[in-house]
Amino acid sequence: MENEYLELLKEKEILAQALWLGTVNLTKAVEKEDYASIKKQLIVRQRQMDQLAKLVGNYLKEVQCPENEETLKLRREVKSLLDQTVTQSGCILEHIMRLKETAAHKIRCLQLNRKAIGEGYFKKIPQSHGYFIDKKIGDLYTNARKR
Repeated sequence: MENEYLELLKEKEILAQALWLGTVNLTKAVEKEDYASIKKQLIVRQRQMDQLAKLVGNYLKEVQCPENEETLKLRREVKSLLDQTVTQSGCILEHIMRLKETAAHKIRCLQLNRKAIGEGYFKKIPQSHGYFIDKKIGDLYTNARKR
């Protein structure tokens, strides 16, 4: 039972390290604003989190096994990696929120510019004076139609 527990902890550590590396890669992708890479990293990260959640579900083995120096070291390492991952995820979230605000500001500016162009250059101004009809041109037009 103790060997199973040790294997479980080692597997948790491997998954926690993979999750941490995925979070670091996600941070780099967010900083570069590489949206295709962000999507891929998020999918991989979610799979890793699901696998880790399944392992955490095996807490009965953890409760039944006695703690020794090696298991305590592995548990501390896993906890440390997960804490770093959570901290880094918070930084990613803040960066993404700033990007979202920047994009929203750009969209508002574009909408205002479009409205200004429409009102400034393409605005229909009603004519306040009467219309002038040149009878000479009108006669030429009617004579041309008769031929």
